[in-house]
Amino acid sequence: MVMARQFSSPTHTLEHFQAIPSQLRAEPFLKWAGSKKRLLPAYDALFPQHFDGYLEPFLGGGAPFLYLASIGRLRRSILSDINSELIHLYRVLRDDVERLIAELETYPYEAEFYYAVRAKEPQELPDVERAARMMYLNRTCFNGLYRVNRSGHFNVPIGRYDNPVICNAQNLRNVSRLLQGVELQRWGFETTLEVARPGDFVFLDPPSQPIGPVSDDEFEEEAFDPADDQRLFELFRDLDERGCLVMLAQKVSPAVRQRYAGYDMRDVRLPGPRKERSRTGELVIRNY
Repeated sequence: MVMARQFSSPTHTLEHFQAIPSQLRAEPFLKWAGSKKRLLPAYDALFPQHFDGYLEPFLGGGAPFLYLASIGRLRRSILSDINSELIHLYRVLRDDVERLIAELETYPYEAEFYYAVRAKEPQELPDVERAARMMYLNRTCFNGLYRVNRSGHFNVPIGRYDNPVICNAQNLRNVSRLLQGVELQRWGFETTLEVARPGDFVFLDPPSQPIGPVSDDEFEEEAFDPADDQRLFELFRDLDERGCLVMLAQKVSPAVRQRYAGYDMRDVRLPGPRKERSRTGELVIRNY
């Protein structure tokens, strides 16, 4: 049986984050399935107190990174995701935020404009316009979904909103500030975990749904299946033996509990109605 290592006692830092003036606070700027923003109050006591580098190989909306960076807990960070458009957006946000803001501020919320932007080939666009396309589609498409067809073309329809926020310029500047010096890679999770060092903190938030063909002509780009779940478990054990601090968020299931038996497990639920708690509940697994 693997015994959880107690590297440190938790330090509650949520009050520090909430005390940051709203005009200076960096919040997730994308709508993203499985976002951890609302679970940060529960995560606060579960993050390790002391660690060296920070790695997040399933970046998505980046809520844990933004939280930890906002309160000054990160010195060396590697953020990665298999989604090339997502990583491109993060890089432009880091390196050219003012031009990105200027581009987005010209984008209206109109169906004709939306489908014209959606039809563009991202790889053929200048860097800033390519990043703006990704963010605009995310902020205005149905439910913030990211889905492509078998030809690799984004095919989510426009959403129905009263007045969606396409560009929160101040928040983008705040996020850009926190991304300075951060390594952003379009890597699979295995490649990212290869570079983790002893003493690093690795936050794992893999896709919660089996991903593959949705219909005959729809496809989710970020492949993750039972074989990947098993490989992730093997890498979790490897990181543990390597001396890394690992925190994994998974949907609650008997199979997950059995697979990670011996590690520290915490059921995380948000306060509120039972239906809402069920929807947002998950199992957090740690080796510390």
